[in-house]
Amino acid sequence: MIIAIVINEKYISNHSTDGFKVGATSFTLKMADYFIKQQVFAGFILYKRDESLLVPKIEQLATNEIKYIKIFFNFSMNSEDIKGALDKALSILSTYNNHNSNIFAYYQTDTLLSYHPSNFPCGVTHHGPFVEDFQRNYSQEGAYQAFENKNKGNL
Repeated sequence: MIIAIVINEKYISNHSTDGFKVGATSFTLKMADYFIKQQVFAGFILYKRDESLLVPKIEQLATNEIKYIKIFFNFSMNSEDIKGALDKALSILSTYNNHNSNIFAYYQTDTLLSYHPSNFPCGVTHHGPFVEDFQRNYSQEGAYQAFENKNKGNL
C-alpha cells in the first residue's frame, strides 16, 4: 500500500527557507520523510479554496521527484464534484506509482473527510477527534477506549 498526504496548500511551502506556518507543517513533513524512506509515499494532495470556481480544478506537478496534485474547490460546490476531484487525485497518484487503487489517503485535518471517496481507505490525524465528538458519535465507553483511559475520555 502507498500513502498520499492530504493537506491545505497554504501549510506547505516550495521554499526551503520559509518557516513553518503551523504545527501541522512540521508534522506532515516528518511523516512524508518517513513514508519516502519506507518507499510508500505516493505524494501530496494539496487543497485550496477558490470561490471563483463552479467545479473543482485539478493541477498536477512534481518537485524533486515528489508528486503533487492540487485541488482547487469551494464549499458551495456540489459535494459529489468535490468527492470526484479527490477520487481523481488519488487515482492519479496511484497510477504514477503503478499500484492501481492500493493507496491510502492520510488527511491532516477533517476538512475534506466528508468528501472522501469510499473506494479508498483513509485516516485523519493531528486535529481531532475531540473527546466530545467521539462521545456524541460513538459512546462514553468508546471514548474511554479511544483516549486510552477514563481520565482522558471524560469531559
